[in-house]
Amino acid sequence: MIDHTVGLDNPLTGLRVTLQGDITKSDAGLDRQRFINRHPSATDYADFSDFSFYTFAIKRAHMVAGFGHIHWVKNILIRFDPINFGALADAEADILAHMNTAHSAAVNLFAQLASKEQGPCVMTGIDPEGVDLRAGGQVARLTFDKPIYDTESAHLTLAKLAKQAREHSV
Repeated sequence: MIDHTVGLDNPLTGLRVTLQGDITKSDAGLDRQRFINRHPSATDYADFSDFSFYTFAIKRAHMVAGFGHIHWVKNILIRFDPINFGALADAEADILAHMNTAHSAAVNLFAQLASKEQGPCVMTGIDPEGVDLRAGGQVARLTFDKPIYDTESAHLTLAKLAKQAREHSV
């Protein structure tokens, strides 16, 4: 369940979404690496025999957006097409390494665009809809204007965001 009711006088007026689907155990190294990127301290326990990674295949969602606004949503409307995500997913580790080493100043500026935070930051993930950032214990999400699916689109989008972030910080 995803709940977006914090701070509302009446939580029943806020958005709540319950996702339904199938969960299967994953042995994919990419799932492990994506988790470690976002949770670096997990390297201490990610290989324990009683720790596993899972894939959640969404089938539908039950959305409640306040009184009388209740809908069932099919998975195709919930997420981007995973078939087109392959090239970007395969390149994620290289993109993160490149951005965090060669363009760390731009990554720090991304954090300001995402949450107005300042300080040393690392990019911990990239997917068709945006990038994940971490500054110490703080995390932020910078959403793209439109989905991207390949490394060329990622390069162009990140360059555009870097330019925008530099102009914003002046």
